[in-house]
Amino acid sequence: MKKTLLVVLVLLIFISCKNEITDKGRILIIVSNTEDMGDPEKHFAGNNLWEVAPPYHIFVSHGYKVDFVSPTGGEVPFSMDPLGISSYTIKYEKFNDNVENSLTPDLVNYKNYKAVFIGGGYGPLFDVANNKSLLSIIAGIYQNGGIVGGCGHGPGSFANVKLDNGQFMVKGKKVWFSKFY
Repeated sequence: MKKTLLVVLVLLIFISCKNEITDKGRILIIVSNTEDMGDPEKHFAGNNLWEVAPPYHIFVSHGYKVDFVSPTGGEVPFSMDPLGISSYTIKYEKFNDNVENSLTPDLVNYKNYKAVFIGGGYGPLFDVANNKSLLSIIAGIYQNGGIVGGCGHGPGSFANVKLDNGQFMVKGKKVWFSKFY
């Protein structure tokens, strides 16, 4: 009887502790295809791995599906070595598989996303900030009740997002920046 009670108790504990992540929806991460700044010295522009991989980890670990989109689709360039959570995300959360196959804007339906995020690196200022298709996707997600966020230089792209009413998305908004260094 004690063994049966112990087995039942262990099974109840095991079942109650099961930590199953459920699908909470989709988040779109916008990344740049720009490799360099177009200057004679070929200064790197691209995306900052440390400003894209950690948010990806947070989204995935909280049950969201994440898609990447870039102006021309396909592979995207990153700076910074994969350290800490970036390394973990690459090794265990299929970051590279997803980001190396970024979608083109024409394959994205803004209605499928609860949020959009743009990470840093100079790249988004070169090919995202003036890409009408990507800016339209950002506006669509926002106007559909979605969340718009970013870090580093990525949010510079938000300045050009126009809503259906012709107003800029950031008009009348407080855009917050935090300096951590």
